[in-house]
Amino acid sequence: MIQDRLNVFEKVLLLYGQEVLLNLYSSAKVMGRYEDCAIMRDLLKKYNIDERDDIQDWQAELWRCGYAGKIAAINLPYYMHEAVKMVGYTR
Repeated sequence: MIQDRLNVFEKVLLLYGQEVLLNLYSSAKVMGRYEDCAIMRDLLKKYNIDERDDIQDWQAELWRCGYAGKIAAINLPYYMHEAVKMVGYTR
């Protein structure tokens, strides 16, 4: 079960980026999903992502990879919607 959740959160990170995972992490804290928080915290450590990073850090990382960070920021609500469905946080 834990490995399945780890795979889902890692997929979110790889598909949508660190900002989306950080937003999910914050949401999981608020919802009291502490097992998910522990899994995401391990992923943050594995990929050397600072929990305090913000959207500008995410845009800069996208620019370093050759992507348009501004477009990604505009699409953030869509990415979040898809990630929330993927991890099962829908209401």
